Amino acid sequence: MTTADSSPVAAKAAVRAEIRAARRARTESDRVQAADNIADRVLPLLVDSPTVACYLSMPAEPGTAELIAILRQRNARVLLPRVCGEALEWIELTDSTAFSESSLGISEPEGEALADALTECDAIVLPALAISVDGIRLGQGGGFYDRALQDVPTHSDGGPLLIGLLFDDEIVAALPAEDHDCRIDLAITPERILSF
Repeated sequence: MTTADSSPVAAKAAVRAEIRAARRARTESDRVQAADNIADRVLPLLVDSPTVACYLSMPAEPGTAELIAILRQRNARVLLPRVCGEALEWIELTDSTAFSESSLGISEPEGEALADALTECDAIVLPALAISVDGIRLGQGGGFYDRALQDVPTHSDGGPLLIGLLFDDEIVAALPAEDHDCRIDLAITPERILSF
């Protein structure tokens, strides 16, 4: 893939467009099977994780509903994000949590935001459009997770395990990267687990 503008921003936009088109082309049965397989791969990694931040998947993303349901059945504390301006707030999911649709078309939890929520997590499950073989994550382009994670210690420094969920063909050899792009610890696809 080439573009007249060789900046990382333009290159990322081209990759995002390609992956979004491929995701829209997937069948519903492919998405359901992928979500089941991903949950089967992620859950054993979270056995000793009493607090997990996750996200509510969009229709074209690998689904997270089953993963979240099983974590809650295991009595894990699950935190979900809500957009607040340019930042993410985190709300603990309970049986009484209500949801509303954001201006971005995302289902978000209502309730009181938790202070320093991500530093209390044992693992953070992140959405990704692509992940390179060296652990660079390409998100949707809003920078929300990059900003949310900038002050969270890396896993090697005692911080939470960062896990990206995506489809198999979204693991790529290289991605355009900028200094603020977050690196993840594990990429989970329906077929494999990659650690970085």
